[in-house]
Amino acid sequence: NHKNRLKTLLGPLPFQSVKEVDRQLNKFVGSFFGSIYSSKYDSFQKRITIDLKNHVCTCCQSNRQMKEDNDYSTVNDNIIGNNENKNKYTKHQMLRDLFLWSILMDMPEMTKVLLLHVRPHICASLIASAIYKTYSKLSHAVDLINKFRMQSLDFETYAAMSINKCYEYNEKRACELLLRQIPLFGNVTCMQVAISSESEKLLQTACFDQTLNQVWFDKLSLTNLEASAKLAQIPSLITLGFIAPWVISYRNENEDMLNTANDDDLCKEGINYCINETYSAEGKMQKYWRRFLYFHESSVIKMYYHFISYIWFLLVFSYMMLYHLDARNTFNIPHWSEIYVIITVSTMLCEEIRKLYHEYYTRMVERWGSIGSNSLTVLSNLFYIMPYFLFYLGLGFRYASYTDGLLSTARIIWALDLELWYLRSLKFVIALKFLGPKLFMLQNMLRDLFAFVYMIFTAIIAYGVVSRALIYYKQVPFTGYGIFSQILYVPYWFIYGVVPDLSILDGDYFFF
Repeated sequence: NHKNRLKTLLGPLPFQSVKEVDRQLNKFVGSFFGSIYSSKYDSFQKRITIDLKNHVCTCCQSNRQMKEDNDYSTVNDNIIGNNENKNKYTKHQMLRDLFLWSILMDMPEMTKVLLLHVRPHICASLIASAIYKTYSKLSHAVDLINKFRMQSLDFETYAAMSINKCYEYNEKRACELLLRQIPLFGNVTCMQVAISSESEKLLQTACFDQTLNQVWFDKLSLTNLEASAKLAQIPSLITLGFIAPWVISYRNENEDMLNTANDDDLCKEGINYCINETYSAEGKMQKYWRRFLYFHESSVIKMYYHFISYIWFLLVFSYMMLYHLDARNTFNIPHWSEIYVIITVSTMLCEEIRKLYHEYYTRMVERWGSIGSNSLTVLSNLFYIMPYFLFYLGLGFRYASYTDGLLSTARIIWALDLELWYLRSLKFVIALKFLGPKLFMLQNMLRDLFAFVYMIFTAIIAYGVVSRALIYYKQVPFTGYGIFSQILYVPYWFIYGVVPDLSILDGDYFFF
């Protein structure tokens, strides 16, 4: 029944503390959802504990009740307790609480009614879609899976239709709606919820594409998307941006933006991709250096620099592997290419750690685990960790290479590591509109690919066992190497048209 279904999804009911409500929102929406009921649990250490329980150690969660905030009066005290809290508890917070309660209790009709009264309609509908989508993943009955999917699709469609109407009315404001933080819902943004829950309806809207372009180019004009404008970026990159203020187009405030500036609700540190007209009175040198700074702050320019430096790193690494990977007794100081590779990999590792910490600290973690499969998430994480692990493992063998055997081991490990670094360069292809989406299509092809691999593997095993039983009776060593080399390796080459058994059969067995 309904009660048992909720216990399966939410755990023991009723909730014994406000911390449980925040934990459920963290679980069903995402770890980027800030605490809205118990701010004292919003510290960095508490967040790590909650995220580990919700998204990592989900099978180890304990059902014991919290001793702190253990009765309903605690919930009331945190929401409508003393006089101070009563003054802070507004109508919008009350509607938000009823809205979230109706979602968690699986009352979609009431949720749709309350959605009309909650102030941030788009974000609220995306949160409802994300929770119902998670419900469908946690359900086991087919009817419940389809039910929750349809409910999620309804709210997702409503959010997409709303943002499309806003975009038709005012493009600038609609893009700001997707990027602004909403304190009423844990300081999340609509883009965070849409990306984390993979809301395809909203991700395919023109407003979402326009917002990404604005973030991508920042203070640079969107006319730089044109092919002719991209040619001007090449000399700007070659000169490290020193001629960019003269050849690159920047985004200026037009009359429509200036007319709406007086009633702008955004803070001064908020969303602003235009060059402020107050800087027009500056001197030529100040204006030049400000545009020079804007050029290097643009995400697209940072990506170009990153791509060029990464290609240079691959070339130097390859040069070192081909010509300057000698034993330790042949040099006193390592070759410059080896020093460069060691420093570059170490700085990239430090940058990865800094980026992970910054994303978690600022709650920009909506892309973490968004692959859709736990196994693929683990494999992708291993793919990011293995290049660093293999590099430092090879480095240890490299400087312990007093014998040729250890040097050969280091060379093999670094060869595998270099191949992984080459494969990691595919991340730059994702940024290309004409090719990036095709990489994501491979994810949907993996299921069919595994089926074909299984069929080929079955045919190889069948022929390998039967042929060896008839031709090499009691001659195949019962070891891992013997079974692999005789039963798997030789029949594998049949795929490429190589049939080594044909000569054996023609020479030793003549049936006619």
